[in-house]
Amino acid sequence: MLCPRKRAEVLGTSTRHVVEVLYSSQCPWSGWMIDGIRNHIRKLDVEVRLVNTDDRAVVEEYGMTRGVRLSVL
Repeated sequence: MLCPRKRAEVLGTSTRHVVEVLYSSQCPWSGWMIDGIRNHIRKLDVEVRLVNTDDRAVVEEYGMTRGVRLSVL
């Protein structure tokens, strides 16, 4: 598990779990990964956010191109 580079602006305001899925169009398995995560996580009370890392600024913000990040916001 990697520590996130950024934190929620106001801690403790919400306890909603967020799953961020970082994907790149250069990875042939990205679509399969996104579909699998959505299908398996559907039964949980979480918010799924898709983050496209094709943009260099996004890669610099997150520090990686593909992965899954869990947080509580």
